[in-house]
Amino acid sequence: MESIAGKKEEKKHLTFLRSNSKDRDIDALPNNQRSNSTVLPCRIRTRLHDLFEQIETEFGVVYSENMELRKTISALNEKLSSLDSGQMQSEKAETTNSNGSEIQKSMKNKSGSSQLSQKLKTTYKTGTSKLVSSFKASANVVCRAIQEFQGHKDGIWDVASSQVNTDIIGSASADQKAKLWSLSSGDCIGTYHGHAGSVNCIRFHPDKYIALTASGDSTAHIWTYEATRLSSCDEDSADREDSDDNGNAEAHDYRSPLMSATCHTSPVVCCDWLMDGLHFVTASWDRTACLVDSTTSQIIQTLSGHDLPLTHVSAHSKHKMIVTSSRDATFRVCDFREPTIHTVIVGQGHSQSVSSAVFTDDDKVGMGVQVFFTHVGAFCA
Repeated sequence: MESIAGKKEEKKHLTFLRSNSKDRDIDALPNNQRSNSTVLPCRIRTRLHDLFEQIETEFGVVYSENMELRKTISALNEKLSSLDSGQMQSEKAETTNSNGSEIQKSMKNKSGSSQLSQKLKTTYKTGTSKLVSSFKASANVVCRAIQEFQGHKDGIWDVASSQVNTDIIGSASADQKAKLWSLSSGDCIGTYHGHAGSVNCIRFHPDKYIALTASGDSTAHIWTYEATRLSSCDEDSADREDSDDNGNAEAHDYRSPLMSATCHTSPVVCCDWLMDGLHFVTASWDRTACLVDSTTSQIIQTLSGHDLPLTHVSAHSKHKMIVTSSRDATFRVCDFREPTIHTVIVGQGHSQSVSSAVFTDDDKVGMGVQVFFTHVGAFCA
């Protein structure tokens, strides 16, 4: 019984302390209780009491505003109910002027309301369906896999085709390798092992048997796939040198690059050849793009300006122009056609990361936004 009474007295004491914020109230406590209340210095206790008073005042203001809003909502609901009841009585008085007209009027009102509701639903459905109509496949279009290439041990980031030999395509993978494939046979005819990080992009030279790859090891490599010419040509020859016992093309291993460009401090996510075949451009997570001379490996120019890491870079097929895209929701077009004047055009308007940007044949720029290309932000280093 004494312990219960003691707990009640202690609870009462704590309640008293919480409801009084002045030091004079604490000084009014009995001596046996005052000792428990002087643990904190007077200055700190005074500061805490002032803060609690401010909090209580703010809650009081919010509570008052809430009560006023409740009253306003209640008044509006009552007004709306009175208007509805008055309208119903008016309609009822009008429809009861002739025998049997009340039922017809009611049915007519219900029919009109139903038609209006249906019209609203149809309009909403039509408006929203337009947003996704472009993603729906036509009934006359049938898609199916024609050929499958297997050999990588991790995700594939990029695929490109050779301009000098249309039978060869290349793939860049997170398994730190780039592979060459024969379209006619489906075999892997070459593998590049030179990178120490994920191979994020592969591009082929427009006129030579040379490939350009960008990697998460912060480098871009130029390497030749000249040996695959014998493997991809003369498919009907049964005794060609580059074939195994089963007649399949024998894969070549490439380990040493012709040139390695180290112009970035972060993973290189994309690369591309310029139209002259002498220069190439790289894009990196360090928020810069580099224009590099492929013969000397010298950096011609470093392009900066993006606020966030770059996601893609592409060169024009006919003019000395490049376009870069970034996670900062912008793209930049750089014009190098005049040697002394480098024009930069900044494209804005997106609200999310721009995952890619490329030139079309009519010199326009086509873009992809991250909401549709979510894999772009997952390059491995």
